[in-house]
Amino acid sequence: MMKKLLILASAALLPVLVRAQAVIAFENKTHDFGTIEEADGRVSHDFVFENQGNAPLVISKVQASCGCTTPSWTKSPVEPGQKGKITVTYNPAGRPGNFNKSISVQSNATVERERLVIKGNVNPKPRGEARAAYRVAMGSIRLTAKDIAFGNVAKGTDKQAGLKVKNASNAPVRLSFLDLPPYVTCDNGGVALNANAEAELKFTFDTRQCPVWGPVDDHLYIALDGKEDRSDTYRVALTANVTEDFSHLTLDERRTAPILEMTTRTAHLGTVAAGTKHNVAFALKNVGQNPLEVRRVICQDKEITPKAQQLTVKGGRTAEVRLAVDTSGQPAGHYNRTVTLQTNDPQNAYVVVSIAWDVE
Repeated sequence: MMKKLLILASAALLPVLVRAQAVIAFENKTHDFGTIEEADGRVSHDFVFENQGNAPLVISKVQASCGCTTPSWTKSPVEPGQKGKITVTYNPAGRPGNFNKSISVQSNATVERERLVIKGNVNPKPRGEARAAYRVAMGSIRLTAKDIAFGNVAKGTDKQAGLKVKNASNAPVRLSFLDLPPYVTCDNGGVALNANAEAELKFTFDTRQCPVWGPVDDHLYIALDGKEDRSDTYRVALTANVTEDFSHLTLDERRTAPILEMTTRTAHLGTVAAGTKHNVAFALKNVGQNPLEVRRVICQDKEITPKAQQLTVKGGRTAEVRLAVDTSGQPAGHYNRTVTLQTNDPQNAYVVVSIAWDVE
């Protein structure tokens, strides 16, 4: 009997294994801007959060309910006890009256999806101030901006975006476009503007003609009266994010959808010498039925290069996403980089993995 009690007492003293998990805790999830002026332009608010868990916290996706709201967020992993933020910017231009917008936050925390809210009221511009501000000079014309942002565009669809232009001279001018990507067209074609006239250029982004998924960063040049000048003065940026729309999946399609499973989403190379190259592999298992497609491996940092941009994993099979890390030119210090995998798993459309190393 005494021996049995000793065994039970010893078992009670064994350490309890707790699964490492990130916990996201926001200081607030709703922000009221109150009454703002349309004439004052964009307003922003920082939603500050803390990782109260015991594993690194990674924000994989932040999406606003409409294009008037733009989020940006801490991209690097947030260590336990540390803080990060999600900055939400609202554009009141042309939107007088009350607004209430939601922002969806997806992470590797115990609660995978959080919802943030911004709200307020916009006082309209006084009459006579509604005309666009042509802040960008480009030869004899003026533009409201030097970029055309299409935002999220679902694969298999197209989307329009506009750019306002004004002829600031006393003579007619004709606009044409150079180096338009095959997936972007201008509905206006060549545009002729009389002296002091204004127009809105309408551009269409067609994902069916775009070969890549995820972020697209391209450009075009505007030629005035046929003069070709490919300097930065006449360069206009084109940006978009080609996404997958899972909202139309049937119940059967969801039941047979691929399911991504990973044993780890972090890798540490340890201490390495500057100027060396290293290989990193992340194992992916498809525990669903249909093939898992890694649409794109998105690397924002020049030190990391994917071995392949796309990968197919059949149901029940395992494969690896392989990355090369090059520490050339890096001074001594700690480095932490993230890579995003875009997949056709409806629950894991964007997966963020992190790679860390120390240069001696």
